[in-house]
Amino acid sequence: MRLEVSYRAGGAGRTLWVAAALSLAFALALPAPASAQLTQFCQFTGNPGACGPYDQYDDAIGQDLRITLVLNPQGGVTTQPPAAAAPEPLPARLNTIRDVFGALRRCFGDAPVLGGEQELVATILFSFKRNGEILGEPRFTYVQPGISAAVKHDFEQAIGHALVTCAPLPFTEGLGGALAGRPFAIRVIRPAKPPTRS
Repeated sequence: MRLEVSYRAGGAGRTLWVAAALSLAFALALPAPASAQLTQFCQFTGNPGACGPYDQYDDAIGQDLRITLVLNPQGGVTTQPPAAAAPEPLPARLNTIRDVFGALRRCFGDAPVLGGEQELVATILFSFKRNGEILGEPRFTYVQPGISAAVKHDFEQAIGHALVTCAPLPFTEGLGGALAGRPFAIRVIRPAKPPTRS
């Protein structure tokens, strides 16, 4: 197949033939579209160019801003996956997703661990404003079924209190702009309290 381009110069008709192979080679030599060069999170946010605040992001966390926090009966909070949250000490200004997850883990460090032999699980969905405040009202998208209304209420209250009292988080300007309005989902697990031995 050949591509034909016709033009007239000086009153004489001329025809320029270009081999299809050359056109194909030229096309292949062009750089790939910018989106092909972006990481998962740049694609998610639609930000062109370098990822900026997401440079240190661990793909294992997932691109929908989800994290699981386990409230250990013996105290402390662990994350799933373990590498999701930045280790202490956190920077004064949060600049990466891992920093944010580390701050959220710390927020739940003082959450009351309710007693009971049944495991409790709930997922809360929320967004941040550019300045690190909570946008609107967080809502629960899942709460462990088969528990009493009183236990459900207390568990939801403990989660909501830990989240709201921790805000605003100290975002850098770049991170705040990238995260504003993006949905976060925290799955909170309070493992069943091991039975005491007499």
